[in-house]
Amino acid sequence: MFNPRGQPRFSFDLACTGEDASCNTVEHAFSEWTQARNITMQVIRLDENLLKPASRSAPTTTYRLAVHFAPLVAGSYSKIYAKGDSLSGGYTPPTVSYLATLHVFDTSSGKLLRQVRFHEQRTADFKSDASVYIRGEMKNFIASLDPSHEGG
Repeated sequence: MFNPRGQPRFSFDLACTGEDASCNTVEHAFSEWTQARNITMQVIRLDENLLKPASRSAPTTTYRLAVHFAPLVAGSYSKIYAKGDSLSGGYTPPTVSYLATLHVFDTSSGKLLRQVRFHEQRTADFKSDASVYIRGEMKNFIASLDPSHEGG
């Protein structure tokens, strides 16, 4: 995805959908990566044709990467089970997860070349900050796209 001089051969569009503030963390991580690697990035709404084959890319790019990223944070909870005369309890720890779909388009033809789905889920520590987990997962996700990137 990068030429021999390390210059990007792609532009990057991001659509993040989530029910909490975690998309801010996601957008910030992608923004840091794209700025550090000189990648043209646009944050768009999912309904702005993320899969639109027409290129929004700079004329020097060969590919357009479009990612739909959906983080999900689920809090911990305890539950009491009553069965007859006995009571028992259960605890579910908090989780931080995401679903992402990466679409790679050829900018000259607009053709979809590849579509890859990603999913990760982590159990979080009780009363921990979910953004720490999201940042960690973003670092791993970006490393899968750009293994030579040393961001953190």
